[in-house]
This record gives sequence, structure tokens and C-alpha cells, in this order.
Amino acid sequence: MVQEEREIKIKEWKGEQTIKYLYKEYYSLIPPLILPKDIERREFAIQPFDKQSYIRHLSFDNQQKFYDFLIKSTPKHVYYSIGIYDLPEANSMEEKGWKGSDLLFDIDLDHDKSCQTQDDITDDLCIEKGLKYAETIASMINNYFGGYHQIYFTGNRGYHVRGICENCRLLGREERAEIAKFVMAQDLDLEIIFPKSSKGKKSAPPSPKDPGWRGLIASYGIKEVDAVEIKNAIENIRVEIDSMVTQDPSRLTRIPGTLNGKSSLLVVPICGEFKLGKWLSPFYGEIEVKALKDLQKLKILGINIEFRKNEELSIPSQHAIYLATKGYLNILGGNLVVRKNTGWWPIQGCNWNS
Repeated sequence: MVQEEREIKIKEWKGEQTIKYLYKEYYSLIPPLILPKDIERREFAIQPFDKQSYIRHLSFDNQQKFYDFLIKSTPKHVYYSIGIYDLPEANSMEEKGWKGSDLLFDIDLDHDKSCQTQDDITDDLCIEKGLKYAETIASMINNYFGGYHQIYFTGNRGYHVRGICENCRLLGREERAEIAKFVMAQDLDLEIIFPKSSKGKKSAPPSPKDPGWRGLIASYGIKEVDAVEIKNAIENIRVEIDSMVTQDPSRLTRIPGTLNGKSSLLVVPICGEFKLGKWLSPFYGEIEVKALKDLQKLKILGINIEFRKNEELSIPSQHAIYLATKGYLNILGGNLVVRKNTGWWPIQGCNWNS
């Protein structure tokens, strides 16, 4: 019988050494992961706990071999490629034999000026509200790029949106850069989108059935060609992304079900409503901690937390491991349970067929 959980007693906190131990305990339970069906054609990469650099050009014939490697290496971060290759283990793109790549969009909400943040911690409410940006990109993929989308929380402060699109897979850097510009509404020329007639009359009002940004603007509720209202609509629809990620067909993406080494939270798929909470961590229990620096009041994993430097307190282990990973506190000791499944599996209603 496969073990579902494991009890652990923390007697001494040794920073990343202890975090790596906790990750190993989690991965040894064989937790549910969403791996690509064409796993043998994807490049994998990891960042070890003791190195700043990444180990790339890894490949696996099947899921079991990947799990064996994951348990043995216990990485801080783990990824696979959006690219599909003949020889994913080769060291260069030419040798790999590139056959195409998915689209990838990276949304980090710490750049949102309306968000409440402290250093690299972003308030729950900000992350939850930011899902609308991922859903906007998903709509673009479905309606304009001829594909389907996958959204997932990266486990830290934002989302990845993956576009699976047969017509897009062979696009190069320049074409992908144009897609990034489209999403961010860069270089939009309203005189081209809403041209005046030769007699100087206003352009026809936009319709949701119109292609491109005319349709997007109409979907926002704009029915008349008014420059101020249109610019306001564009500002509310456009999504700020990392354009370097989107334009690069050799990028890597996180694996749902794995842990993000910046937060010790799970990477999880999203389809529908998303609320941050304790379920994003596989570590359960109550832990005694000592604060290394001040934390202003923020909502983290569903509860408001604040403390002062050198303050000692008892908090849920999900929050303790998260804040210890980010360098905000030391763990003094306590018992916790590592769980194989936190509740996100099985996925209900998500399109994760590839």
C-alpha cells in the first residue's frame, strides 16, 4: 500500500538543509504530478539546493524514471521544456532537433502597483485578483490563436499560462515577440484599429465578433468610438507579462505538483475560482518559530500574519515553512505531517490532456 503521509519531528533548524529534507520526504511519497504525455520528447531541468546554476538537458523515458530521479536528487526547483525535441538530452538546439514549442506567458504580480507586498512576499488578495490577467490571456489563446489554455499558480507570486496551439508551435522568436506585444497592447495604433472614413466620420463601433483588439475592446463594454473610453478599456484589458519568456521557444515551465523553492508552496493547476490557503503546502502541524525580521500585516495562505524581529510564536507549519524559506524566521521545533495529496488532485474540469 502506498503511504499517504509521514510524520516528522523537527529538533534543529538547519536552513536549506532542513528544507531539502522536507522536500525529499514529500517527493518520496510519490505525490500526484502533471507531466507531459510526450515526456520522452521534453527537456527537463533542475536547480539543486547547493548551486545557483541550473542542470539542463535531462530526459526521461517514462514517469517512473522521473520520479526516481526526483527523489534521489531532491531539487530546489524542477522544470520541463515548452519545446518538443527529437533528442531533448542534447546540449544544443541544433542537436536536439526542435519540433516546435507551446506558448508560455509569465505573470508576476509583485509588479502590480496596487498590490500590497513586502520584499518578495505578495498579499493573497493581490494574487487572487491577478487571476483575471491569466484568464484574459487564456481567452486570447482560445479565441485568437486557435488553441486551448492551461493556467497554473507558480507556487510563489503569480501565474503561468500555457497555450497549446498547433498553428503556433513552429513560430519563431519574432512571431512570439509579436504575440507578447499583442497581449501587452504595445504599439497599438488606434487610428488603424478605428479608422475614420474619407469624409471624416467616426469609425464603426466595435463588436465582440471583431478580430484582435477591436473585439477585446467591445467585450469590455465599449459601444461607441470614444478615445478616452477606449484607452481606459485597453489599460484595463492589457496584461503585463515577461515578454522574454513568451518570445523564447526554449523556455522551461514548472511542473504542477512540484514545490517552488522560493516559497515551499505547490505549483497547482487552476480552472475556475482560486483561493490561496493551507492546501497549497504539503506540510501540516503547529510549529514554534522565532522571527528574524519584522513582517508587516499581510494575508498569507488565508490568514493575516504579522510579527516583530526576535518575537517567538507558534504558527501553522504551512506558514512557518513558507516564511522560513523566505528568510523571515527560524523554526525552533515542532511536529509536522508531510502529506502526499493536499486536495488539488484529481483536477475537476481542467483541460490538461497534453
